[in-house]
Amino acid sequence: MLLGCDKGKAPDFDGAESSLVLNACEAIAQGKDQEAMNVLNELRQYPSSASFVEEAQLATQRHHNSRQINYMLQAGDLKKLKQFLIEAEKQGILSSDMLMNSDVPDALQELMLFCAKMPWEHSTSLQNALSQLAPYVETLSNTEAFRAFYSEQLKLLKKMQNEELQAKINSCLNALDKAAATGDTRSWTLAHNDLHKIKSDSDFFKLELQLGSQLKTPNPDWSMYAIALVGNWKRLSAKQRKTALDAFEGKPSNICSNILYTMKINTSEAMLAHKNAMKELGLEPSNDAIVFFMDNLDIKYLEGSRTNSPGLGLNSIFALLSSLNIGPQTKR
Repeated sequence: MLLGCDKGKAPDFDGAESSLVLNACEAIAQGKDQEAMNVLNELRQYPSSASFVEEAQLATQRHHNSRQINYMLQAGDLKKLKQFLIEAEKQGILSSDMLMNSDVPDALQELMLFCAKMPWEHSTSLQNALSQLAPYVETLSNTEAFRAFYSEQLKLLKKMQNEELQAKINSCLNALDKAAATGDTRSWTLAHNDLHKIKSDSDFFKLELQLGSQLKTPNPDWSMYAIALVGNWKRLSAKQRKTALDAFEGKPSNICSNILYTMKINTSEAMLAHKNAMKELGLEPSNDAIVFFMDNLDIKYLEGSRTNSPGLGLNSIFALLSSLNIGPQTKR
């Protein structure tokens, strides 16, 4: 014994506490939550490890909760998961990450409802569903898969809206086409107003303003041009009609373009072809086309006589008029 050291011998080192700490760390690292909790409970008998035990137990509980959440998500048990998160939050054993994801069950539930409504019949159905999903988009956007899915739905919404708008426009143009060809003023006005409400900047209205003058619209839609011209034929002067008809370069693709094509060729064969085309649609030949043809009969006949070429001749003229179920007085 050294001089002055009259105190007793220091107690032997107890390696049990260190061993328990080591075992607890290994169990926590390996994800063995229950084993870790058991070891930490044993460590409670050592006051020197109290702070370590408290922190380690809280961390272990949080790790356990995270794994439980993943299991419930994989199982799709959203109701159980929601209740689990509520209880864990009350007990204060949710990590900051878990608190941020406490809306996950509701978000996933809404996403499942969203998917159950697919496929979409109309854009309004998709738009309403996206509105219901909107409060959860931020939560769900933590995953790349959802971000891609959501982006596709937005693109689909735009595509459906454009297609539905075009369908409405086409419906109006079809109504205008038939109304112009049959001289149905009331139906023309209704369809004209409907198209203006749907798309006031439609090329149809731009073409209407250019009738009888030089076309400013490059590569116009000739079927649309034909509807505009036939529908406005009666309000145009003879000079404007000629200018507008000369500008037409289309082929028969709808009723009005068939009429203009017939008028531009202006032969008996074209008139008969027009009659047959209209008959297939359950319609009578266009009065505008008939009158236009008759207005040019005298000129054709005289020109044919002067050149001694095989012109229409009176017999063929009256045969044509008879086949169209009209008489010469129609011209007057």
